[in-house]
Amino acid sequence: MPKRAFELIVSGAGPVGLATAIAARVALGPRARILVCDPLLRRPRRSLLAYALSAAPRRLLENIGAWRRLGPVQPIERMEITDSELRDIVRQSFLTFEADMASGEPLAVMVGHDDLVMALIETARASSIEFREESISAIAQRGTSVEVTLSSGETLAAGVLAACDGAQSIVRERAKIPVVSWDYQREAIVATVQTERDHEGCAVQHFLPAGTLALLPLPSRRFSIVWVEKPEDAKRLCEMPKEDFEFELQRRAGHAFGKLSVVEGPQHYPLRLQIARRFHAERLVLLGDAAHTTHPLAGQGLNLGLRDVGFLMQQFADAARLGLDIGTAEQLEGYERSRRAETVVTLGTADTLFGLFTTPAARALRDAGLGIVDCSTPIKSALMRQAAGEAGELPELLRREPVDV
Repeated sequence: MPKRAFELIVSGAGPVGLATAIAARVALGPRARILVCDPLLRRPRRSLLAYALSAAPRRLLENIGAWRRLGPVQPIERMEITDSELRDIVRQSFLTFEADMASGEPLAVMVGHDDLVMALIETARASSIEFREESISAIAQRGTSVEVTLSSGETLAAGVLAACDGAQSIVRERAKIPVVSWDYQREAIVATVQTERDHEGCAVQHFLPAGTLALLPLPSRRFSIVWVEKPEDAKRLCEMPKEDFEFELQRRAGHAFGKLSVVEGPQHYPLRLQIARRFHAERLVLLGDAAHTTHPLAGQGLNLGLRDVGFLMQQFADAARLGLDIGTAEQLEGYERSRRAETVVTLGTADTLFGLFTTPAARALRDAGLGIVDCSTPIKSALMRQAAGEAGELPELLRREPVDV
């Protein structure tokens, strides 16, 4: 049995995995050995994904020192929600949200996946996080340690193994943690487009019969689009010549921002709702997509994952202050209790919205409901607070107060 060399091993070098490793450095101090394992560190894949980061997850990135390493980001100052038929000439706005001018906080901030990963890798290296360009092929619990076998055959030991390796998590599978999931029979098309007119930080969510079309503002008069269609239509659209794809996109987006020109993409990927039956096992914890995935219409995927990081690190920090083992069942159960309810509510809300907005017969009812919400400042304020991730008591890394890093 190998000597327990690491306090924490993280499987997965995406945004959640890297944030977990860096936040663990903050929570556990400079002497803790922390390792990130991912074969994609050797050859990173280009991604067109972009994230609308809400206030609390954004503060976590600030508090672990990663935010300042990002390049230009785009605040979302306004969001419009429409409910339209494809034949509608005008995309009528039924619900709008405005940034809080008093606090100076935007609704969210748009960050590209690749830019975020690069900033996190730089921060991790500056924080003395160790890296292995390998996957984890086997795990075994050994008393007060978890034993990890890498794809090279090397065996390591740690106090805790964090599975941040995505919806198809190999670590979750090795730990025999089952999931509840269902396929939406939809795919998301992602692309980056240039706008003819300045978007002025406005995000738009069009609800159309097949699914949603989100126009999410990026710097330099660009949008990241997330366009949901049936799988056969998504494949057909992505295989079209660029001019034909732009024509179909313009039909759905309308002309509020002038001509839309594709500069990157499109790519497409399937959509599933999925949640693990447990977020932990012995000496093992699930975060991000390894624990839960949701429909992108609510924009909560990465936000939920970064909140996972904040709550887990509160458990670690509290244990470390008392000189306790961070990987005991008590510590990991505390993390699960802090995350299960919010995750179930968020996934359930997204699933309900998907059903509501893909049922043609419910259009009049939902439009009336959107109108009522739009006229009610208290309801809108509550929704904005929930979306910002600021409901309930927050752990240290998700709070506004700076953390010493």
